[in-house]
Amino acid sequence: MNVLHICSYFITGSFYKNLFDKLLINKIGVRVYVPTSKNVMFDASRYGEYTKIIKTHRFIDKFFFSIKINKTYNKLNDEFCLDNYDVIHAHSLFSDGFVALKCHKKNNKSYIVAVRNTDINFFFRYFFFLRKRGVETLLKSKRIVVLSQSYKEQLISRYVPAKYKDEIERKTKVVTNGIDDYWLIEKNQKRTPPNDEMINILHVANIDKNKNVLMIAKACEQLISDGYNVTLNIVGKVVSKNIFRKINTFRFVNYHGVLTREELTKQYSCNQIFVMISKYETFGLVYAEAMSRGLPVMYTKNQGFDGLFSQRTIGSGVEYNNVEELVKEIKFFIEKKDFSDVSNHCIKSCGIFSWKKISKTYMDIYEKATN
Repeated sequence: MNVLHICSYFITGSFYKNLFDKLLINKIGVRVYVPTSKNVMFDASRYGEYTKIIKTHRFIDKFFFSIKINKTYNKLNDEFCLDNYDVIHAHSLFSDGFVALKCHKKNNKSYIVAVRNTDINFFFRYFFFLRKRGVETLLKSKRIVVLSQSYKEQLISRYVPAKYKDEIERKTKVVTNGIDDYWLIEKNQKRTPPNDEMINILHVANIDKNKNVLMIAKACEQLISDGYNVTLNIVGKVVSKNIFRKINTFRFVNYHGVLTREELTKQYSCNQIFVMISKYETFGLVYAEAMSRGLPVMYTKNQGFDGLFSQRTIGSGVEYNNVEELVKEIKFFIEKKDFSDVSNHCIKSCGIFSWKKISKTYMDIYEKATN
């Protein structure tokens, strides 16, 4: 079977390569089309021989979405013979799915489509004039993939008209992203339970408004006020200098900068709880990485990671900007007498993030899409 992937976000989402490589191992033909704006810089050698990155549009075309989609489709038609592919995999609904819809209408080509964070929290929310075509793209697809149960529920309840809900529900499947094999091979770690002497909390993300690190600092401040000895360890690139200045005013914060994978492994190993309460989050690979090292994780309710596990099993979902709820959930885990059992459950549960397993799920989806 040969699959043409339309993947606009490949340059900023290197995790896609894990899926493409695993599909190749399983004898699935892979060709990846990456349409990008003409001002984007990239190193083509990083993305595999199966990838073709083409500068299809100007940056300003993003504000004239139909023009951008037409240019992207025309380039695809010029560069690829669609007869050579059994199915198209569009890796986002609006940016990639609209192109797949044109391939279906003009070339009678079947496609599956993924719905991501930007589709739900940006395009569907703010681009009212595109909603009808978004729903049409879902209806004409053979299968729909979402990253979590939470996103599936939001998609269908908020944006799909009542007369189409059952149809969309039937062909929508939750398929998570995966993590690099490194984390799964190296996952077995003995986790030190929190104690009265020190509770180490870890946050790994860009320092920006979306990742919401100031909320975590405020929660740690409350925990200290309640008598806990807390250190907040932060790893990530400084995007907002203003937020960085503010977090450095907290004495309990240690900033470690941007770390290599091996250095990050050590950070996971010397902390007890992982916290990232982003405003918007497609999935959050760092949650799964932290779980593989035995850390319970605090994540955002109704975002990409939410719904994969029951509350308070491998961690807890917390409302964005709800400091009191975050404090409550952190206390729940640091006071648990069976913390080691929770930690072991995190390690065992992260097997669902294996790209090998995920690639086989996609193989089944491709088969169903072509029958």
